[in-house]
Amino acid sequence: RLSSLLPIEVPIKGLTEYVERRIIQYRLKAAEFGDDAALKGENNFLAKLLLMEKKGTVTPVETQQAVGLNIGAGSDTTANALSTILYYLYTNPRT
Repeated sequence: RLSSLLPIEVPIKGLTEYVERRIIQYRLKAAEFGDDAALKGENNFLAKLLLMEKKGTVTPVETQQAVGLNIGAGSDTTANALSTILYYLYTNPRT
């Protein structure tokens, strides 16, 4: 990768590390119970992706990318909502 040759900080390094830690936590949880019961009991995006990964539907790389994209999409939506709320509160102070 070109970024590994340049002396610059990767801006999404923290996000990537967070995603990797969460995936490892979920994999350890599933391994602790010895089956998919731990993942099936969870009703979230990551658990569903890990079940799909075990079936061979997605690869580990695709799982990591999907989780990272989902977090990015959520932060973008949150930023837009907060900007809109602050704008309307500022322009309509009596509301």
